Amino acid sequence: MTPKTFFTIVIKILGIYSVLQSFSVVSQFMQSLMAISGSTEDHLVYMIITFSTLLLSIGVYFLFIKYLIINTDWIVSKLALDQSFQEEKFEFNIHRSSVLSIAVIFIGGITVVDTIPSLCKEVYFYVQQKQMAINFGRSPSTIWIVFYATKAFVGCLLMIYQRTIVNFIEYKRKQ
Repeated sequence: MTPKTFFTIVIKILGIYSVLQSFSVVSQFMQSLMAISGSTEDHLVYMIITFSTLLLSIGVYFLFIKYLIINTDWIVSKLALDQSFQEEKFEFNIHRSSVLSIAVIFIGGITVVDTIPSLCKEVYFYVQQKQMAINFGRSPSTIWIVFYATKAFVGCLLMIYQRTIVNFIEYKRKQ
């Protein structure tokens, strides 16, 4: 494995991880938008600022994803990551797609392990609020339960369909 291939794999792993982190950021902005729009006072300026920040964040994440997953060779060449190594090859007897498969499984596993406690916490709070709703008449929110369940589902999909994801990444590299 050459240094360029090694750094390409590491950058693609960071790109996959940034995709998963983008879901958290976008969901927090959406919650802010819903909280501002649900208020009784006129918060048009705050909504515009929050929506603009959301669009800017989505744009930055899109650029990260574009350059970290699709155009990794450009990053390696611009940062000169493959220069100034004494050895021309690293002695790893693992194919790059195998390393990417392991990384995708690992990231999916981390996502599931990180999300399950938060999902359980939100379900517990939902049950508590449901019981209190009987007394106070306020219905509990299910937004975070849906978000964490979706995030856990995406983590499971990463682990199950890792070969398809790696094939997609490798296909983009070959083009």
